[in-house]
Amino acid sequence: MTKQRSRRILMIRPTTFRKNEETAVNNAFQQDVSDSSDVLSRAQAEFDNLVEVLEKNLIDVTVVSSIKEEDTPDALFPNNWLSFHDNGHVVIYPMFAENRRRERREEIIDQVSDNSYKPKNRLIDLTPYEDKALFLEGTGSMVLDRVHQICYAAISPRSHQEVLDVWGERLGYKIVSFKSHYNSHSDDLIYHTNVMMSIGTTWAAICVESIRDLVSCEKILDALMNSNKEIIDLSYEEIYGFGGNILEIENQRGESIIVMSETAFNTLKVDTKTKLSRHGKIVFAPIPTIEKLGGGSVRCMIAELF
Repeated sequence: MTKQRSRRILMIRPTTFRKNEETAVNNAFQQDVSDSSDVLSRAQAEFDNLVEVLEKNLIDVTVVSSIKEEDTPDALFPNNWLSFHDNGHVVIYPMFAENRRRERREEIIDQVSDNSYKPKNRLIDLTPYEDKALFLEGTGSMVLDRVHQICYAAISPRSHQEVLDVWGERLGYKIVSFKSHYNSHSDDLIYHTNVMMSIGTTWAAICVESIRDLVSCEKILDALMNSNKEIIDLSYEEIYGFGGNILEIENQRGESIIVMSETAFNTLKVDTKTKLSRHGKIVFAPIPTIEKLGGGSVRCMIAELF
């Protein structure tokens, strides 16, 4: 049976970190910080603390360092260039920002593969779509219901329908695509689905308000209900506090752990946290430097291994 929760995760420790000028053009979550000194040291400390929190909760974490000479400020977000699947497939993705394409490293795939897992035989390389300026940034662009093999994807400058359709055909997933907006009065599209939506084994957190098209919204909610998910409606305030950028992981005891940042935990409404806690133990850690400059949170920092 297809698993929803991963039992191992991959994280990339940054050796370079700053606000990426190439991604800031369409990531409204990226901000400047008042104190720009020691940004890398602060990001590394936040990263190390998060890993420690995860390991204390018996989550199996593999840590690989980025390559300093490559100058990849977003390397700590590996889920955008790489995804693993429990049928043995590995997918590498076409990336919007040119400096993010340097994050892709074959040796990382080899390092996290065991003897029964032969990714080179099942590698799906979608990077040629970069030549057409068509992009799909992994499980940032897509939120996956792995059990029911449904892919939810918000179309944006980083998530193109043509590549989505090819991905769905190759992986055997139904594609549910839609448009999600940054706020109620702007036409700008949310850059990554995983900032406004997350799916667990028995739950789905989603900012329904951000989906203006009623037909698309009904289609999404019907698919989630038919998949027996408890739908947890997130407000704009909650997703701007990274409350949608959360992930369910299975620890070494087989327990469900719902991981998020301290910002997300403090922003989520009491009712939202109560609903989530019925589905797993909530675990959080502070990563304010990473969130403000990188524009991503805990879910973006984790590549699930199957």
